[in-house]
Amino acid sequence: MNKKIIAAVLVFVGIVGCDSPEDDINIGEEIKVGEAVESNRIVLLNEKINIANGDGASVGGFVNGNYAFASAANQDYDCDRTISSNTNGTTIDKNEVVCVDAGVTLSGNINMKGGTLVVYGTANLSNINGNKGTLVIAESGSFSINNLNINNQFSVINYSDNFSTSNLNVSGDMENYGDIQLNQININGNGSFSNHGALIINSSLQVNKDFYNYASLTVNGDLTINGGAEFVNDCKVIIQRNFTVNKDIETSGYIEVGNTLTVNGGGVITMAESAYIKTTDLMLNNIIEGPNAGFARVDVANRTTINGGGRLKNRIDFNDANGIEVNTGQIESAVTLNQDIYLAPTACNPGTAGVLAEPEYTLVADISVPQVKGVNLSATDVTYADGLAFISYHLNGNQYAGAIDVLNLANVNAPSFTVNYTSESREFNALNIYDDQLVLAGQRSKEESGYTANSTNGALLYVVDVVSGDQLENSIDWQEIPMPSFSGNSVDKIDNNTLLFASGASGGGFFEVNLQSGSITASEGENYAKYVEVVDGVKYKLVGGNGNASLIIEGNGGLSTIDLGASAMPVDGKNVIAVYDNKAYVTLGENGLVIVNLATNEVVGTYKYDGPGLANGVAVDEDFIYLANGQSGLILLRRRSLEYYGQYKYDGSANLVDVTDNVILIANGIGGVKLLLRDQ
Repeated sequence: MNKKIIAAVLVFVGIVGCDSPEDDINIGEEIKVGEAVESNRIVLLNEKINIANGDGASVGGFVNGNYAFASAANQDYDCDRTISSNTNGTTIDKNEVVCVDAGVTLSGNINMKGGTLVVYGTANLSNINGNKGTLVIAESGSFSINNLNINNQFSVINYSDNFSTSNLNVSGDMENYGDIQLNQININGNGSFSNHGALIINSSLQVNKDFYNYASLTVNGDLTINGGAEFVNDCKVIIQRNFTVNKDIETSGYIEVGNTLTVNGGGVITMAESAYIKTTDLMLNNIIEGPNAGFARVDVANRTTINGGGRLKNRIDFNDANGIEVNTGQIESAVTLNQDIYLAPTACNPGTAGVLAEPEYTLVADISVPQVKGVNLSATDVTYADGLAFISYHLNGNQYAGAIDVLNLANVNAPSFTVNYTSESREFNALNIYDDQLVLAGQRSKEESGYTANSTNGALLYVVDVVSGDQLENSIDWQEIPMPSFSGNSVDKIDNNTLLFASGASGGGFFEVNLQSGSITASEGENYAKYVEVVDGVKYKLVGGNGNASLIIEGNGGLSTIDLGASAMPVDGKNVIAVYDNKAYVTLGENGLVIVNLATNEVVGTYKYDGPGLANGVAVDEDFIYLANGQSGLILLRRRSLEYYGQYKYDGSANLVDVTDNVILIANGIGGVKLLLRDQ
């Protein structure tokens, strides 16, 4: 693009369109190139702007440490007898409450005959005889014994972080609220263990009876759930080695397995909404079942084997970057594969947020609108490709006029025009660029043009070659194709020889156009055909109107129509589709943004800004959703969570937004175009 261009202002009259009306038409065109371009319309600023004025703080990870309840829960005991000096041995009789005072040590053997022992001080015990009643270790207390056997008429409640035993055998009941480490636990008979604290098992854990985890459980060996057990996880379980499930378990929190998760024939894992399992390998011989609403998520880092009896059921997002190596089982249709569905982080669940982006933004330039006969035009669309930005304009109201700007962004911090084109009769509502071909959707007065083909009422498709790298071909060579209805709303390219065009409102629809002949080869009548998008050969079509808007998806041998659950209002407003990471993002004006999962063809998210403005345009990248929200300006949402990140508010109305790499262009109607740069 480094070449000299002789300054020129060309005025064209007598252009004849492809419909060949009887008389030449004076369309009042002007094109400026070289030194004649309107450089004064570009105001260079290169100033930092603050967008992260919403909830932009990084989140993720666990809340580690003690999950113990407040010590107030330990003060509800009325002591019948208090041990207030160091004592060797004691007996707790039936219905008696004995308290060990703070600063006092109870040692030796104790006899539990059905009463309650509350330890506020220290209990360094050799043996517990009798095994009837309740032992409470308060938050301030300390407890140690070599072997602790909790029989079926005995219960232990621990609130302390200072709890030590070499071997713990539970046939009765134990509740833990402390941050403790144990070498070994056996849960047998009628045993029940409830963990409300941070519990670390230094060896393997065999669960033969009931285990309820409401906080943090770490097993430094293997965890095995056997046939007589009930296992419920409401928070976080970390297993350093293998996790074997031989009985039904439930999880609403997070489970992480260092080696292999094996679900055998007698075992079913039932996952609640937002439950998350991460494992290195998976051996599935029975069922992992997700929720009926929302999604649970399973991530496999290495190898997945789904054997004959194995089944993934209900709403699970199953992610294995290496693919499923062996699958002779069943994956139900509600299961999604490798969709990387977002899970919000909690105190129990790390979620899938990762490291959240916190970029900086620079407002590079404000670009004001061109004028025709002293009247300001309105910026309708903008797109960026290969160092050039193309901007379209029309005239608000019942009259006709339009313009095209070509902006050189080779040096993005010092943009410059290469072309300014204006017309007193052509209007442009939308555009796209493919290699060296610019296609535009717009309109002209039917009375002025004289076009009659294709039942046109003024809608037009324009095809313009980009020559010399950054110039538009002479407008007398443009391909100008009359289309049904009054206005052209959107255009995209299906292949090298076919365009997809939307026009409306009444008498319009979706039309496929052959570029060589200029003829319509396929048509689909829709009174409110709003927008088209083509991605990897799949055609996406947005239908508006007074009822619920719908998204039509055509491709890969199928045709689907998805009810978006809300109307596109106002009916003559701006609405678009953006496709990213197997989701379609659709703007519906007053009714905000709707997100469709293209794997399931379901609406999986909505967003409506709590303030003025219409959701007009949208663009999406790895980190953010960029919503052109009318008078509210540009709204940024976290892509994975739909959390509000921030807003760029200014005078004008944000109609469309284009995001390519780190370049952000916002078309703002009569307010022109804003050029932003993301700095990281």
